[in-house]
Amino acid sequence: MRRGVVFFTLSILLLTACGQAEWGKERDLGKAASEAGDNKQAVAHYEKAIELKPDFKEAKKELNLIKHEINKTEKAERKKKEEKKKAKKMAERQKEIETWEAGFENGSIEKEVAPFVFKVFDDDYTDPSELVPQIEYDQDEKVITIIAKGKDGWSDESIGLGFYEDSTAIYLELAKNSQINEVWISLTFPMKNTHGEVSDDEVFSTWLSRETMNKIKWESFDYQKLVDVVDGKTIYPQFVQ
Repeated sequence: MRRGVVFFTLSILLLTACGQAEWGKERDLGKAASEAGDNKQAVAHYEKAIELKPDFKEAKKELNLIKHEINKTEKAERKKKEEKKKAKKMAERQKEIETWEAGFENGSIEKEVAPFVFKVFDDDYTDPSELVPQIEYDQDEKVITIIAKGKDGWSDESIGLGFYEDSTAIYLELAKNSQINEVWISLTFPMKNTHGEVSDDEVFSTWLSRETMNKIKWESFDYQKLVDVVDGKTIYPQFVQ
């Protein structure tokens, strides 16, 4: 009986030693893989070690650190891809803008004011020719006419405020140009008629003379007062502030 007990005890110890060797080996392989920079392989070995020994605290700690590093690396890679995608999109956008600006005659008033006008209405995705379909300067009368696509908003009120603010920005800039005697600005916006048909209507049209532009103290002017000072206006009622 004693021999049997001794044999059984030795067998248990031997099996335990083999088990220890196995989970210890997996942990060592995981550590080596991590040091070699193969974190995914390291995770596989560490998880195997923990499967063989669920209470292997040291392996769990090291596994968490490796997973943390993997998350950091993946996050950095995603950010890098997003930045690359964004840079490509910006380059394409810039090319669209340059093509649009090239359509204006060199040395003309239109060419001069186009970059600023576009910047005011740019939404980052609409084709420039659709966003600002017209910038036209009458050299004889020194009148400039601008038609642009008004920005969307949360409500009629916020949309209207945007019209006021953007139009004021244009007037402020063009008032600095002594070659301009009159400025006409018309903003379009998608409107639905009684039949449910949608079309881009000119919903906010205003104009200012040189005389009026010179009277306004632009540096302190409140854009919400724009329609009170313009020389003329045609505005859809829902956008009047």
